[in-house]
Amino acid sequence: MTDSRIKLQLIKGDETIEAERREALNEMLALADLPYSEKEINALSREEQLEILDKSSYRQKYQLLRKSDKFIPLLRSLTPSDLYFTMDSGGWPEAADLILHATPEQMLGVFDLDCWEKDHFEPERQLAWMMVMLETDPERLASRMRVIEYEYLLMFFSEFIRVRRFEWSDLSEDATNDSELMTVDDEYHFELKNPDEKHHNEITALIQHLYTTNPELYKQIMEGLIWELPSNLEEYNLRIRSGRMADHGFPEYLDALSLFSPLNPQAMKKELRENAPSLSEKMSVPSSEKLPALYRGWFRNRSFFNAVFEKLSDENAARLRFELSIMGNRSMVAANSYRHIESAEETLRRMHHYLDIGLTFLSDHDETYAASLLTRVPLADIFRAAYSLTMQLHNNAMRFLRKYAIDGNINAMQLVPSTTSGLLLALVKIPPLYYEAASGSGEECREFRTLEEIERASLLTDRIAFLFDLHFARLALDYREICGGHYSFDIEGGHEDIHFVKLFMTAFANFKLVSTSEYKPLSAENFEKIVKEWLRPGGTGYDVEDSLAEEATQWILGYCGECSEDYRRLASNWAARCFQAFDAIAAQLQSLEKSQIVALSQIFLLE
Repeated sequence: MTDSRIKLQLIKGDETIEAERREALNEMLALADLPYSEKEINALSREEQLEILDKSSYRQKYQLLRKSDKFIPLLRSLTPSDLYFTMDSGGWPEAADLILHATPEQMLGVFDLDCWEKDHFEPERQLAWMMVMLETDPERLASRMRVIEYEYLLMFFSEFIRVRRFEWSDLSEDATNDSELMTVDDEYHFELKNPDEKHHNEITALIQHLYTTNPELYKQIMEGLIWELPSNLEEYNLRIRSGRMADHGFPEYLDALSLFSPLNPQAMKKELRENAPSLSEKMSVPSSEKLPALYRGWFRNRSFFNAVFEKLSDENAARLRFELSIMGNRSMVAANSYRHIESAEETLRRMHHYLDIGLTFLSDHDETYAASLLTRVPLADIFRAAYSLTMQLHNNAMRFLRKYAIDGNINAMQLVPSTTSGLLLALVKIPPLYYEAASGSGEECREFRTLEEIERASLLTDRIAFLFDLHFARLALDYREICGGHYSFDIEGGHEDIHFVKLFMTAFANFKLVSTSEYKPLSAENFEKIVKEWLRPGGTGYDVEDSLAEEATQWILGYCGECSEDYRRLASNWAARCFQAFDAIAAQLQSLEKSQIVALSQIFLLE
C-alpha cells in the first residue's frame, strides 16, 4: 500500500493534520486513473465521495461513478456539462447508459450539448441516445419519455416519418405504395421520409415502444406530426434550448461569436493607460469557489497570465474563476467544440494562449499593472485584444498576397524566403495561425501561444512588405519581368533575404554603369568590369570599396525622399545589409579569375 493510501486511512477524521490528508488526496488524484478500489471507495462517506468527485478528472469521475454504491446521488450532483464530459471520457456507447439515471434537467442538458450542430438539430444523434436507453432499460426509457418535452419529441420524430390518418391513406395525392406504409394501431399510417434509411428498424421499434408504454403520448405525437410543420418545430425548440443552455452559461452561437469581434488593441492599450477602468465594470461578476474539471490543466502552464493570477486576492481570484468558466463556455460554443472533451480542452488551451498574449501586450510584462487589469478589465476584452493582434497580421498578409500573389503574379512568391512564405500562408487562415519554422522549431502551423510569436510574425511580414515596396515601387523595378524571366534565384548561404540582395546589387550595378535605375541583367562583360572596379585586395581575400556602401545609401534615399524618417532609416540599413552579404563572399576570394568568382557572380543577375 502506498504512503498516500496509508495517510488517507490513518488521518481520516483527525483535524490536526487535515492539510496532510488533503495533500495525499490531491497526490493520488493527479494520476490518470482513479487510484481507489471499489472497496476503498465505498468505505468513504457520501460527503468524501462527493469531494473526490469534485477534484477528479472526467475519466476519474466516470470510474468513481461505476465503483460507488452511492452512484445515483453522485451522478445527480454533476452539472449537465460535467455529466456529458464524464460520459464522453468513459466512451461511447458504454457510458451512455448513465443518462437513464440522470435528472430531467441533466438529461435535456446532455441532449442540448450533443444533439445540436450550432443552431441545427441533428436527429441521428438523438436517435442514438434513444436506442441506448431502449436496449439498456426499456421501462426506464418509458419514464424518461414522459419528462421530455412534447415539442422536442415531436421535432425528433418529424425528422424521420410522415403521418396520416388511416382513413386518409388512399385519398392522399402523395400516398406511396402500401408496402411502404406502416401502422401499429390501425388508426395512423406512417412512412419513413427516407425509405432506405439505415435506422428503419430503430425508428419503428421506438414507435412501437411508445405506443405500448404510453398510448396517450403516442396519439398526441401522431396528431402533432399530421399538423405541425417541421421548420416551426425546430425554431421553437431552438428557442427553448437556447434558454436552457443560457441557464448553464452557454450563450447562443451568434452571441458567442462576438468574442471574436475586432477592436484596436493599440488604442485600447493607450486608453487603459490614460483612463483606468472603474471597478464597477466587473462588480456584476459573482464569485465562485471552483472551476469545472475541464480547467484542471489551466494553471499548470507557467504563463504570464497564471503568474499574475497567483498574486490576486482570494476574492478577486474567485470572481475571475467564475469569469473564466463563463468565457470558456462562450469559446466552446463559438468553436462548436463542446461535443467532445478533447476538442473542448483544446479550445480552452487556445483561450489561455490568447488571454496570456493579450495581458502581456496590454501590461508590457508589468505583473503589478497586469493584476490591476485582471480585476478591472473584462477577460473578453483582453482576449479580443490578442485576437485582434493576430487579425492585424492576417490583414497585412492578405494585402501583400493580393498585390503580389494574385492575378497571375504568384511567381513573385519565389522571391520570398521560405520561412516568411510559410508564415504568410498560415496567417491568411481564419483564425490566423503561426508557422513554427519562423522560430526555427518545426514546420507545423498552430495557434499563436506567446506575444513573442506575434512580434516575430510582425517583423517578418513587415520586412517582406518593405522589401517588395522598396524594390518594386521605390526603385521602379518590375517584379513581373523579373519573376517571368529565366533567371535563377538559388544561392548557397544564410542571408535570409538573398533574393532581394541580388536584385539590389544588380540594380545598383546598372546605375553605376549607365547612371540609370532601370533593371536589366548584367552581361558577363559588365560583370567583370564591376568586379574589378568594386573590389580591392585586403586580408586573405578582397574588400569592397568603402565608398560604395555610402553611394548605395544615398542612391536609395534619393528614391525615398518623400517617405517618413523611419522608412528612410530602414532603407539605409537595407543598403548596409546588402553590402555586408556582398563583402562576406568577396572576403573569401583568392583571386579575380573567373573560376574563383563563381560564388560572387551568384549575387548578381546575369544574362
